[in-house]
Amino acid sequence: AQQQEQQRQQAAAQKRRAEEDKRRKLEEAKRKKEEENKRRLDELARKAEEDKCVKEIMPIIQKVRVATPESFEELKKELEDALEKDKARAGSQFEKLRAEADKALDAA
Repeated sequence: AQQQEQQRQQAAAQKRRAEEDKRRKLEEAKRKKEEENKRRLDELARKAEEDKCVKEIMPIIQKVRVATPESFEELKKELEDALEKDKARAGSQFEKLRAEADKALDAA
């Protein structure tokens, strides 16, 4: 009888450990999924911010392209200031914006 009780207790303890492992694994999977979702949302927000920045700077680049000799220096300064101010916001788009700006400045 004592041996049966001991076996029953061992089986119950083993079952509790298995349930605890299962719960831990589910929590870990949930945490990983939440982290992945957060990373994806952060990436989308960063991309949206870059796109917004490009949309703000491209019209300035266009103004430089059609600048008159009288307005060129002022527009060049406006463009350089915008590029400097928004360098971090532009992120991966910055090099493309810089190249477009350089082309516009050369063409003006």
